[in-house]
Amino acid sequence: MKTYNLYRWSVQARHGGPYSAPESLKLCLVGWRDHEAEVITTSAVEAVDGRIITTHTGNKYILQDMDPAYREFLDKNNIPFDTNNPILLKKK
Repeated sequence: MKTYNLYRWSVQARHGGPYSAPESLKLCLVGWRDHEAEVITTSAVEAVDGRIITTHTGNKYILQDMDPAYREFLDKNNIPFDTNNPILLKKK
């Protein structure tokens, strides 16, 4: 698969529909991939290695600058953020 840089990124939770269990939520990334002209949404995040994220499709995304609105959301809601390990996945 491919490796991309992701700019002005944020995290979004996705689920299979209104009748899906809350624990079935998957994290996806939203942002600008390399020099493409529009915002993309990745498939579900499967693995995290610091700022390198692997998605369900096998693509890797290197996280660059965070979306300022997403950073504001984290700060406003007292959600801790580590610049070296910005995405946390629950242990299976």
